[in-house]
Amino acid sequence: MSARRLLRAGIARYDRGDLVPRSDERTGFGGGARWMARAMGQTLDAAGTRRAARLATLKYGAALTAALISGALASRLHVVAGLVAFVLAFYAVEVQGLFLLPLVVKGTPHPLSRSRSLVAASGGTARAVLAVLPIAAWMIFAGVGRGFVRAWCEGCLAVIVWYEEAERA
Repeated sequence: MSARRLLRAGIARYDRGDLVPRSDERTGFGGGARWMARAMGQTLDAAGTRRAARLATLKYGAALTAALISGALASRLHVVAGLVAFVLAFYAVEVQGLFLLPLVVKGTPHPLSRSRSLVAASGGTARAVLAVLPIAAWMIFAGVGRGFVRAWCEGCLAVIVWYEEAERA
């Protein structure tokens, strides 16, 4: 899984379709899940939207908690160590649910455990973090020249491409 290849595929997919988020797809994890469903050619009902929002909140809450604890502990050594620990801990936890939203969209009964299985089959946590970091950087920083919503969507589409490949493998 090459982050560069995945991003190129995500950018191409964004350019091919009408994937500018609609107003109801721009707010919160539920809106993001509805956008992702549309990007995947699916629909997400109200219950699926609530489930996606709840699980994404738990995922990012756990990732942020791990990051804050790790960053605080490592910053006792050096501020740079704290920053590195924050980022690595955040993404080490975050990638466990890397495919969480696509799996919710697909109606998978246990999306977190399935996501963890797909991450493991794709090479494990360390490999996933190494691929996610450039995608996340794109989502956060490429917006300066491309538009922040567009860059965010392109990164999300890169993850969808990765998910589809992982499911086929």
